[in-house]
Amino acid sequence: MLDSARNFFITRRLGKSGKYLEAGGVRTYYEEYGRGEPLLMFHGGLSTLETFRCQIPELSKHYRLILPERRGHGHTADTPGPYSYRQMAEDMAAFMRAIGAEGVKAVGYSDGANLIFHLALNHPSLLGSCVLIGGNFHYEGCTEEHRKEVQNLPEGGIGEQGVDEKYARYSPDGAGHYPVVFEKIRKLWLSEPTFGEEDIKKIQTPSLIISGDRDVITMAHTVKLYQALKNAQLLIPPGTTHRVIKENAEFVNRAILDFFKNPVYVNPYEDTHSELLNEEDQTGQ
Repeated sequence: MLDSARNFFITRRLGKSGKYLEAGGVRTYYEEYGRGEPLLMFHGGLSTLETFRCQIPELSKHYRLILPERRGHGHTADTPGPYSYRQMAEDMAAFMRAIGAEGVKAVGYSDGANLIFHLALNHPSLLGSCVLIGGNFHYEGCTEEHRKEVQNLPEGGIGEQGVDEKYARYSPDGAGHYPVVFEKIRKLWLSEPTFGEEDIKKIQTPSLIISGDRDVITMAHTVKLYQALKNAQLLIPPGTTHRVIKENAEFVNRAILDFFKNPVYVNPYEDTHSELLNEEDQTGQ
């Protein structure tokens, strides 16, 4: 099938072709695209699996994509109580075990990246390698401007634009429940995550970090994440923001595919450099 026709076919199915799975006390909605080796994809906060509409057509040529929607998001109903990234990770761990996905590749965007920190620390056997896009391991890693913006958003997130269109379209709780979910997410963003660099240093999972050079996550924080992870690579697409997966989708998609082929970094010049040093020693130069 031609790429354009295939992309149209997939995007027309988004939000319409899924099913539910009971796991960990949550009835989770998810969709699958492609065949072969599984690749879990965790969407952003106050969003749906359509977060990855610019990634699904290309990545599904190479992997069996599995895209769950977390509680209170998309087609998955909300539950009483506050949100936490640990809770999100536990939900996803139960989901992954229920579908037999262990030691798999995973991509997380924004909140989806943040829950991966918990998976990597508390359920390391579930992850083989991961891509972290626009993630922060501590809430203070966001810019001060972004934090003020979140604090000053209208109560319930209604404002002039009304209830989020995708929430109103998909949520089994109905559009009227959106302010409840919004407030729980707002509180989450202002208080979590709370990992320190020593926590991140314990993560063994090979990781690719992707961040826009104008992201709401500060560059200093992203660099700290990169330096703390034992086995990490870092990609900063130029001229991009927190929406990097849409602003430069082709570049991001190629980077994800290349990383999963070789998740453990090997310096291609190391052997050549050693040979040159040996030659210099032997010649006395």
